[in-house]
Amino acid sequence: MMDKIAEVIATTSTEFMAQCYKLNSAPSVGTLVKTIGENDEDIFGVVYNIETHSMETGRRVSVRGEKINSVQEIYRTNPQLEKLLVTDFNVVIVGCSQQGKLCYYIASQPSFIHSFVYICQAEEVRKFSQSLDFLNLLVEPKLAVSTDEVLAASLRFMSNYCNDPRSFLINASKELVWILRGDLYRLNSILKRVNIG
Repeated sequence: MMDKIAEVIATTSTEFMAQCYKLNSAPSVGTLVKTIGENDEDIFGVVYNIETHSMETGRRVSVRGEKINSVQEIYRTNPQLEKLLVTDFNVVIVGCSQQGKLCYYIASQPSFIHSFVYICQAEEVRKFSQSLDFLNLLVEPKLAVSTDEVLAASLRFMSNYCNDPRSFLINASKELVWILRGDLYRLNSILKRVNIG
């Protein structure tokens, strides 16, 4: 059974925000995660932004390390920080399952608030990345961070779980050539970040 890492705290049809159970434990940008939607169907998404902040809205975090030599020591000498700070991450939706079949479009309904969030296991990532149809959902959204960085990070993440990572990245690059054929500058920028070895 998979370990849940977070809960959904805000949700729309195209993305959700999750709060980690443990401080500073968000999955990396580009990681494929999932939550549960209507009728217990999986909703898949890619992490695109991570933020650690005070639990109290409007309250700023103050410095604590002037006479301390490491970040770890700050947390050890200030154990209350684990209760005062939280780590959230944002996820853009790239697919769902319907009646056991993977679909590369947004779910008909968003996930519920307090739905559990899981990092997809290796076999799920391999299965999900067998089709590159999810790329269309990653190319278009207006995110708070660079969409191109997120797209490249997701391809690097997924390639780690493929039997032939280089072949996966080449095929993804070919698909991007088709999708972004009218924007060579952007295409070139993404391909450099994908970094096919």
